[in-house]
Amino acid sequence: MKNYAIRHVALLSAFRFGFVIGLTSLFMPGLLIGVLAALAASGLKTWLGSWQELGVLNLQISLIELLKLTAFVAWLDWIVDWGWLFPLLVAIGVMVIGGLSTGLTSLLSAATYNFLAALSGGLVVELEEVDAPALLHQPANLYPTQAGPMLYASNGQRWPLTPAGVTLGSAPTSTIVLPGLSPRHAEIRFENNRYYVLHDFSGGQTWVDDRPIQGVNLLKPGFRIRVGAYELVFQQ
Repeated sequence: MKNYAIRHVALLSAFRFGFVIGLTSLFMPGLLIGVLAALAASGLKTWLGSWQELGVLNLQISLIELLKLTAFVAWLDWIVDWGWLFPLLVAIGVMVIGGLSTGLTSLLSAATYNFLAALSGGLVVELEEVDAPALLHQPANLYPTQAGPMLYASNGQRWPLTPAGVTLGSAPTSTIVLPGLSPRHAEIRFENNRYYVLHDFSGGQTWVDDRPIQGVNLLKPGFRIRVGAYELVFQQ
């Protein structure tokens, strides 16, 4: 288990996430609303069309005109004329409105979290690596068991450390080839005829005991070296 603190959430990313959630989750509700609205408009148009004209003093008076419902009836005609395109338009409208709404809500939530994280340090989560990538092209039994400084991997592979040092990286010329790393990610050197020292060439992407190293780090027995998704243990 490794602990990580979430101290900042990108606002644009939070808005995009909320917008996509709103779009995808509101299509079916929007389509249902559109269908119900189209059916209601058709039924209401039929009902209003059944109204009889009133005869007053030998004059035929339309109730629709009398109640000033002409524009409303024309609007119902427009909905009915669209047919099944109207529910789709309603669904798209609901999706866009819902996406904007959830996007803005996510953005405000992220901004609030960033403010509170700046005061409290943010949430701390535990992460567990389940499927670590297989190490290297070298077989596990390439190096026989021997005394002296060694690097051990979790899968049983091991590499002896010599005064000449070893290089770690994705380049084929590296002593320890680790796919996914920088060509020359790091190097372990034997210095002053006494110490093994880890040199980082990845720009801060090398950790020792869960701490990013700054340039160089003296190695002691039991130190855990993490480069990318790989974890190695130094023993002397």
